[in-house]
Amino acid sequence: MANITVNVATMRVRYNLRTEVKHGDTVVFTLGTASVAPNASITFPNGTCFTEPGPFFLGADNVMPHALTVSDTAKKGVYLFEVSIPANGEPGAMQAEGPPSGRKNGGIEVIRDPPVEVRR
Repeated sequence: MANITVNVATMRVRYNLRTEVKHGDTVVFTLGTASVAPNASITFPNGTCFTEPGPFFLGADNVMPHALTVSDTAKKGVYLFEVSIPANGEPGAMQAEGPPSGRKNGGIEVIRDPPVEVRR
């Protein structure tokens, strides 16, 4: 099983190796050590490929990175996500620098369709 780390920093979203995953792989979202953001929320507006529905939250309440497992039923395709970084830790407030630092976009690509059950 592969493990993908998505670093949500105030400058941009970074992936440790790639954005492609298979069923059963894990994905970890982190707030990177260089980030001055106290927290962030991650949503999948068109549905998620994970076993948990989300949204997912990072920051003071989630000191450890949140590991998510790609569902065995996730269909092949790109699952887009949005990251919101509130200004000064206030929920709903955006960074003073504007959308590039307050909202990030990215995607996780499932590269295979779910396994087909064979009936005998």
